[in-house]
Amino acid sequence: MLRNTLMKVLSSAALLSAIAVPAVSAETATTQFSDIAGSYAKDAINELVEKGIVNGRGDGKFDPSGKIERQDFAIILAKALGLDVSSTPTSPTFSDVPSDSYAYASVEAAVKAGLIKGQGDGTFGTGSNLSRQDMAVLFVRALGVDSQGKGSILKFSDASSISDYAKDAVGAAVELGLINGGTDGKFDPKGGAAREAVALVASRFLTPRRS
Repeated sequence: MLRNTLMKVLSSAALLSAIAVPAVSAETATTQFSDIAGSYAKDAINELVEKGIVNGRGDGKFDPSGKIERQDFAIILAKALGLDVSSTPTSPTFSDVPSDSYAYASVEAAVKAGLIKGQGDGTFGTGSNLSRQDMAVLFVRALGVDSQGKGSILKFSDASSISDYAKDAVGAAVELGLINGGTDGKFDPKGGAAREAVALVASRFLTPRRS
């Protein structure tokens, strides 16, 4: 079902409609952020801003090296997949994402789509940075690809630090060309995912896969 959703999104004009995030103003396609000239993800950032998937900080900056919090990533994921955010449950799934949260509709839509499962204790982890390994898990889950056994291809020097639940997804993400490690040969699985890294992976995610 998720694979069909992705293909529908890739050809749908609905992808271009933005969902505003409180305290972060939406930029136009012609906006030039003052702090992304040296970013490796400059083109991806501009692409996603144009599509209404990510926004800047509202001060003419994107903050490329800043970290993405889990609830904000849920919003990006919901936008990228064109998830239905108009229908929400009467009771919140997670205790830390109440119905009056700006991310409530997106988090619940991602839960309904089977993308988000929370932290196992009834919480989502609102306010916590999204880890690089969880970014891989969520994008691979959204693609609906079979990642079983893919962890065996990992060559990162810190591959042993990748959590067991994430190893196959990270391996699949690397194999698909969605995500890379650092120039030091490490993946930094539990490090926070930078805004520019999320933009780059999201851009690759939205590129139709070649058969």
